[in-house]
Amino acid sequence: MKTPLVSICIPTYNQTKYLRKVLDSVFEQTFTDYEVIVSDDSTTPDVKELLDEYIANGTVIRYFHHSPALGSPENWNFAMQKAQGEYIKIMHHDDWFVTNTSLQEFVTLVRENNADFVFSGTNIETPLGRTRTHSINYSNFTNITQNPETLLLGNIIGAPSAIMFKNNKMLFDVNLIWLVDLEFYYRYITKHKNINYTPQTLIVTFDDNTRITNLCV
Repeated sequence: MKTPLVSICIPTYNQTKYLRKVLDSVFEQTFTDYEVIVSDDSTTPDVKELLDEYIANGTVIRYFHHSPALGSPENWNFAMQKAQGEYIKIMHHDDWFVTNTSLQEFVTLVRENNADFVFSGTNIETPLGRTRTHSINYSNFTNITQNPETLLLGNIIGAPSAIMFKNNKMLFDVNLIWLVDLEFYYRYITKHKNINYTPQTLIVTFDDNTRITNLCV
């Protein structure tokens, strides 16, 4: 089989309401050189039953269920370890693409300078239907490239769903929860400084009190 350019890795756990939205946003993308990997920590059959609907219609999804659950971020790492693509695009189970060209925009970012790591602006949606935008300016971006350690002072990149990166087998640190994404960004960019960014919002992240960050708070 032809190796896909992008592996879309979707770690899931016990919810399908937004997962359906994620999957629909993936399968409507105009850029189609990708594979979809779902790594499921669920304690119920709901996620598998939802995926069976898509698979019955001919959609190809590589599905893995874990019992007992791996937990975060090991569930993320499992999906990444199964990735066959040149690039990895994490999509958490309650985050989705803004438009059907969002993945193409990520691919354009990496192709502009053969980037190892790219990220975009994000729309953050709340359960009350309010939306705020997370984005940075060129000065912030330059600071990241020159001083990646500043990432540890605050998450100016955003959620893991806002990034795409070359598949070089680097994984998230399973000993961390609160800083797991920031530490990964820092470690990745320190080693691979060829990065790119767009302030355009390509991803929607859903922010409610079930997210890991809020649980830590």
